[in-house]
Amino acid sequence: MSKKHLKSLTLDALLLALLIISAQISITIGLTKFTLQLILIYIIGYVCNLKHSLLILTTYILMGLIGIPVFASFGGGFSYLLSPTFGFVYGFYIVLLMLKLNQFLIKKKPNFQYIYTILFSFISLILLYLIGYIHGYISLNILSNKSYDSLTLLWLFIVPYIPFDIIKIFLAILLYKKIAKYLDKETINLHFKNIDSTSTYLKNNYQNLKNLTFVSADYQTNGHGRMNRKWESNEKENLMFSVLIKDKELIEKYTSISLASAVAVYKSLIKLKLKNVSIKWPNDVYVGNKKICGILLESISEKEILCLVVGIGININTKIDNSLKDIATSYFEETNKKISINRVKRYVYKELNNILTQIKNNNINYLQIANEYNYLKNKTVYAEYLGIKVLVKVLQINSDNSLKVLLNNQEKNIYSGEITFHLS
Repeated sequence: MSKKHLKSLTLDALLLALLIISAQISITIGLTKFTLQLILIYIIGYVCNLKHSLLILTTYILMGLIGIPVFASFGGGFSYLLSPTFGFVYGFYIVLLMLKLNQFLIKKKPNFQYIYTILFSFISLILLYLIGYIHGYISLNILSNKSYDSLTLLWLFIVPYIPFDIIKIFLAILLYKKIAKYLDKETINLHFKNIDSTSTYLKNNYQNLKNLTFVSADYQTNGHGRMNRKWESNEKENLMFSVLIKDKELIEKYTSISLASAVAVYKSLIKLKLKNVSIKWPNDVYVGNKKICGILLESISEKEILCLVVGIGININTKIDNSLKDIATSYFEETNKKISINRVKRYVYKELNNILTQIKNNNINYLQIANEYNYLKNKTVYAEYLGIKVLVKVLQINSDNSLKVLLNNQEKNIYSGEITFHLS
């Protein structure tokens, strides 16, 4: 059994145990009894994939029906099917399905994450109430030959629970965010004080690491950029990190990755209130006429590309050497303020995650941003093209991530690696 599989089973068993315990923890106010079970159902829905969340709930229900006292107030047995409140138990299936639909839509439109989460949390709660109400009506009015009007049933099964259930939903969301950090910590976000190169680390260890593993460092002894140029930085002054891409759908779209990464950095710097930020095709970010970020895309290939490694270096708190001040800048140089590198890292990691998810889902909105804030747009500059120094006018970035330029009065589409711009 793999370590990943064992970890997944352990998590399932832990959540099942907590679900059973939560059913027994109750608070009684007047004639109404409140349990913590709904919180656990929402956490299970957020933390586990659909297969595992349904497996946990089904195991819980089957345990109760065969007589193990796992239901509320230590209830159990096949007769529990006729209980007026059992509809709320199997109604949890609808909650789990709605939460998974929520997560699916968030992948399509990450910017709507909070709206979708709140919306689907409440939709799932309403559907749960509906199923519980219908089951309670059948149990009391039909199977038990009693006569309860609709208003009475609403007060029995729904109305007293509404404010507490809303609180439970928000508590579940907050707890999930805390839990998710610990679940992902081992494999998603690695940090070193000193390392030769974050990209080299990922290339050497990619087989044992998860897709979208981020590796950062306070100091690199052998950081490098394009054409194996050495990239140096003082310790704890700049953000130096690399991200591993193993997802086959993203690997197939490798031509998008460098430019999309630049857009992610651009959006992060804008959120940090930097002005005059732009994107230089295919893999740099500028502030004014000076470079603040460089990006290097590398791959490991055999018969096919096995993984991509995106290396990113952003000048944050460094004071630029006088010899480089005409071509390079940093957050400190632009604002005369120092900022927490971890804060910048959180912004960049989030934006990069979002934009890679969009690419995977065939959303190319990043191209609109890259074109709108294209540093080279409408500029006539010297460049080395196929080994020859030429004068070109940059027109736009195309949908296939190539660059359309005017060369010798003819429009031409140029791909990354074919041209080097000489801007100084």
